[in-house]
Amino acid sequence: MEQKQCLLDQKILSFIPKEIKHLGELIQLNSGSEEDFNRKKFFRLKTEISAKDIHLTVGPKICDNFEKQQIFYKLLPKFIPKPIFMVEDKEVGIYIIGQEFIEGHAIEYLFIESAEKAQNLFLLLKEKLDKLVVKSSTKKWLDEFNLLKTRVLKINGLSDVDKIILNNEIFPHIENYISDQNPFQRWTNGDLAPRNILVDQDDKVWLIDFEFASQTHFFDEDMVRFFQYSNKILKSSNFLQELQSKVDCCLKSYFWLKQATLDNETKTNSTKIDFLKVNLSNCFLALEAKRSSSILLNGTLSSVNSLHDQIGSFHNEIHEKNLEIHQSKEELSLYLREIEIFRDKIQRMQNSFSWRLTSTLRLLRRIFLDPLTKSKTDKLNLKDIPRIRTYSEWVRRYDTIRESEKKILREKLFKLKKNPKLSILMPVCDPEESFLHSAIQSVIKQIYANWELCIVDDASVNPNIKRILKSYAEKDSRIKVILKDERGHISKTSNAALDIAKGTFAIFLDHDDELREHSLLRIVEDINNFPKVRFIYSDEDKIDEKGHRFDHHFKTDWNPDLLLSQNYICHLVCCEIELLRKNNGFREGFEGAQDWDLFLRITEQLENDEISHIPEILYHWRASSRSTASSLSKKSYVHDAAFKTLKDTIERRKLRANPKLVDKKNGYWRIAYRTPHEEPLVSILIPTKDRIGLLKTCINSILEITRYKNFEILILDNDSIEEESHKYFEKVSEIKNINVIGVRGAFNYSYINNYGVKQANGNILAFINNDIEITHPEWLHEMVSHTTRKEIGCVGAKLLYPNRNIQHAGVIIGIGG
Repeated sequence: MEQKQCLLDQKILSFIPKEIKHLGELIQLNSGSEEDFNRKKFFRLKTEISAKDIHLTVGPKICDNFEKQQIFYKLLPKFIPKPIFMVEDKEVGIYIIGQEFIEGHAIEYLFIESAEKAQNLFLLLKEKLDKLVVKSSTKKWLDEFNLLKTRVLKINGLSDVDKIILNNEIFPHIENYISDQNPFQRWTNGDLAPRNILVDQDDKVWLIDFEFASQTHFFDEDMVRFFQYSNKILKSSNFLQELQSKVDCCLKSYFWLKQATLDNETKTNSTKIDFLKVNLSNCFLALEAKRSSSILLNGTLSSVNSLHDQIGSFHNEIHEKNLEIHQSKEELSLYLREIEIFRDKIQRMQNSFSWRLTSTLRLLRRIFLDPLTKSKTDKLNLKDIPRIRTYSEWVRRYDTIRESEKKILREKLFKLKKNPKLSILMPVCDPEESFLHSAIQSVIKQIYANWELCIVDDASVNPNIKRILKSYAEKDSRIKVILKDERGHISKTSNAALDIAKGTFAIFLDHDDELREHSLLRIVEDINNFPKVRFIYSDEDKIDEKGHRFDHHFKTDWNPDLLLSQNYICHLVCCEIELLRKNNGFREGFEGAQDWDLFLRITEQLENDEISHIPEILYHWRASSRSTASSLSKKSYVHDAAFKTLKDTIERRKLRANPKLVDKKNGYWRIAYRTPHEEPLVSILIPTKDRIGLLKTCINSILEITRYKNFEILILDNDSIEEESHKYFEKVSEIKNINVIGVRGAFNYSYINNYGVKQANGNILAFINNDIEITHPEWLHEMVSHTTRKEIGCVGAKLLYPNRNIQHAGVIIGIGG
C-alpha cells in the first residue's frame, strides 16, 4: 500500500506546473489511495513557505470546477481561496486543480469555543452570499425544478412506490410553492456544511469546496445544509434553530431531492441505496404537515419514520466520530509542536552557565528543604479550599456587608483626619420611578454623612419625577434640586449640578444606579491615605431590574493606554471640584461619551500619584432596557461621540495615530499609532543552536509575512554542530539583510544577545527566540509604532502556543523591585 501511495504521489507531482517552485511533501487529506483517480482525492502540497502551501483536488469530472472557483474568487475575493492552476491530461486520465491552502479550523469547532464569534462570522459570510442575487422569473425556477425532477426519477434504486409518492405528493407541493414566489437567483456553494467553512488564526472566515457550485433559485439550501450537517451543539443553538425555522418546509423537501441526486453521483454503489433511503425519508417528512390523507402515504409513514430515525442516528454517530478523530489529530500535532519547543527550551536552560553553577544548591534543596515542604503540603486538604463557581456565590461569601462589619466601618469614621464634603452630581431625565427611589436611597444610607446630593431634572415628561424630587429635598437639607423647563441633555444638566455643588470633591451618580453603603467612606479613606490624590475610581458591577448583581468589572490600576481604547474607568468616579471647574466640566456635543471625554481631558493633566484606583466594587450600574449597561447598541450615537472624543484627544495630545473601532458591541477602540515618516532600522536578534527546523520557520515567516521592510536579521549562532545547520547558515547569509554571527562558549542568553547588540546597526532592537513564528503582517510596524513613542522604552508582544493558549502577553517592569 505504501509503495502504491508513493507512486501516486510521484505521478501527481510530475504534473505540477514548473512555475510552482520550492515544492515539498505531498500530504493526502482524505482516505483512499486508488491510483486510477476514479475517486476524488485531496492533498496538501507543502512548500518552503508554509503560507504558500497549495491545496490539490485530484479526480474525475472536475474540469468545470476551476472555472467556478475563478468566478467565486472574483465575486468574494476575501472569502474564497485563490485558484492557482488546473492540469488536465485525458490520455493519462489525471485532472488536478491547485488552489491556495487555508490553514484553519472548521467553524463547528469555533462554535464550541465561542458561539458568539462563530455566529457572527457565519452571518458575515451569509450576508456576502445573499448579496449575489439577480432578478429571475417563476418560469426559470420551474424549469430548474423540472430538470431536478428528471434527474431524481432516473436514480437507480427507486421503487414504483417511491415514484408514486414523489409524483403525487412531493413534486406538486414544491411546484405550488414555486408558483407563488417572486424569485431571485444567486450563486450558492451547494455544499455549505460546517466542515467547509474555515476560520484561520486571524479569525478570518473562508468558504471552501466548490464541487457543486451553481447559480440557483434555492439558496435557502445553504441554511438547510448547514443545519443538517452541524453537530449536536450547533443544532441545539437558538441561532441555528431560528434560521432553520424561517425556511419553508417545501424548500426543505427540495433540498433533500437535490441531496439524493448528489449522493447518487458521488457515493459508491454499496452505500448509494442507504443514502437514497435517508434522502427520500427526509424529503417525505419535511412535508408531513402538507401531506394528504391518502391510504398509500399513511400506510408507509410508520416504516419511513422508523427508517429515518435509524439512518439519521447512524449518520449523526458517524459525524460525531469524524469530529472526534479530526480534533484528536489536530491536538496531537499541536502537542508535538509544543513538545519540540519545550525540549529546545530545556536544552538551552540545561546548557546554560547559571544552571551548572546552581547544581549544588539544587542538590542541597532536594536533601534538606523538599522533605519539609512536602510534609506541609501533605497536611493541606484541598476540600477545605472553597470553590467559587459563580459571581453570586462570590458576592455572598466575600462582598456582602453584614451588621458586624457595618459596626467596624462606622468606627473608621472617628479615625479620619480629613472629612471633606462630597458633592454627588445626579442629572435626571424620566427614569423609572422605582429606580430613582433606589438611587437616592443609596445616598441617604451612606455610612459617611458629610455629603450633598445635587440633582438637576432635565425637563422630565413624567410629572411624578418632580414630585418625588421635591419630596426628598423637603425631608433632607443635604439634597438640592433644580427643575428645568427646557431639555438641555446630559452634559448641560450635569454642569448645572456642578454649578450648585459646594463640596471639595464631586462624585457622579446616574439617576437609576446605586452606591454601596460604604462607597463614600472608602472614597474619603483614599483621600486621607493619599494626600496628593485628585482623581479616584473604583470597580463596579451591574444590577438588573430586580436588583440582582452580575457582570463584575475588576479594573486595572491606572492605565492611560487602556483609557484611550475604552472608558474602562466608568463608575464610580470621584474628582476634585476645582479640577472639574478648571476644565469647564462636561462638554456639550460629546453626549454619549461625555464621561470619557472628561476623564481623558482631566487625567492627561495629572501625575500618576494624583490618580487612585480602589479595587473594590462601590457602584452598581443599572442594566435596564434603556441603559447602555444593557447594550451599547441601545444608544447608536455613542459610537459617533466616542470617535469624536478620541479624534479630539489625539489632536490635542499631538499623537501620530488614528482611532479604529474594533468591537462595536462593547465599544472597544484601537489607537493605531503611525511610525515615523522615515522608518527606523530594526535589528532582529535571534540566538540559536542547531534546531534548524525551528529557525527556518522563524526566518521564513519574518521574510514572507512582515510588511515593515527596514530591518536586518542577526542570527546569533551559539556553536551549532550539525551539518544541516552550517548549510542553512551559508544559504541565508546570501540574503542581503541577514547576517550570521558566531558566538562561542557555553550557552548564556544574556551574553549572546549583548554580543549581538554590539554588531547591530539598528536604532531599535528586537529580541526574538528561534521558536517564534510570525503570524501577522503588521507585527513589526505595530511594535515600532509604540517603541518610538517618547513615553515608551520597551514593547512586548502577545505570543501564542500552537494551540492558541497565551504564552506571553507583553512586558511589565518593576515587579519584584
